[in-house]
Amino acid sequence: ILTQDYGPEARGGSCRADVIIADAPVPYPYVKTPGILVALSQDAYNKYLPSANKDTVIIFDEDLVKTGKVEGNRLLPMPARRIAEQLGRLAVANVVMLGFFTAATRTVSVEAIKQSVTSAVPPRTIKLNMNAFDEGYLAAQKLG
Repeated sequence: ILTQDYGPEARGGSCRADVIIADAPVPYPYVKTPGILVALSQDAYNKYLPSANKDTVIIFDEDLVKTGKVEGNRLLPMPARRIAEQLGRLAVANVVMLGFFTAATRTVSVEAIKQSVTSAVPPRTIKLNMNAFDEGYLAAQKLG
């Protein structure tokens, strides 16, 4: 189940997309306490961190988000924006992060995520987006 919340600041500000992965019907499709929080901006991190608990895994762009001291959470920094810049297109930072998320959490198969990405992007950008995904995936694997 996917729910989204995009305000007028959607480009570069805090926006939210909740994804619930479940084998059974989900009676309430809104996430109150995330198991995983992904932050690509400081505004989003500041706004959504209060919903996290000590068990929440927090994945964040280390160049854009300063976490400070967060008790009990598993913090996973990664350079999504920097990798996207190296690939020549900042717009794929989210796909870089998606690759990292896939490898770090193992909640969804690589094949399912790649299929989802290729079906959502313009055909002329599939190669770039797959490269972005792979670079993010490799970054997570390097963390061990």
